[in-house]
Amino acid sequence: MNARQRQRVLNILQYHYLEELRLAAQFMKHAEKALYPQYRQRLEKLSGEDRRHAELLRERILGLGGQLPPPPQSVEEAGTQWELVVKDLQAEKDLRQRLLDDAYAIDQDDPETARLLLDIRTQEKQHRDALTDMLMKLSCYED
Repeated sequence: MNARQRQRVLNILQYHYLEELRLAAQFMKHAEKALYPQYRQRLEKLSGEDRRHAELLRERILGLGGQLPPPPQSVEEAGTQWELVVKDLQAEKDLRQRLLDDAYAIDQDDPETARLLLDIRTQEKQHRDALTDMLMKLSCYED
């Protein structure tokens, strides 16, 4: 991999590293506001899984000789529990698509990183399923 390709891969890894950290923080913030203990536990679990994804991405960034970007500062806020889960679900959907696009974009340059992104994407499907299940059980009129 030449220097240009390496930088492109690092930029993609850094983006996903920040997104995983942001989502982990967002899930924890939303868990604090959860109306039901089972939803709090699910969101805390999703947060932990996203922190593990960020750690995998961190290791790859450093393994390629890259620098870690500063952690994200903002977390998405909304009103009701239903609105929080909708935001989380949309963020997961966007992330899954970006992981797929980026994995295919770098597959020729760095197949190992492409596989890592696809593995994370597979795990993110479980997040989407858990959030969809939560959303179906919540009323949009709950506080």
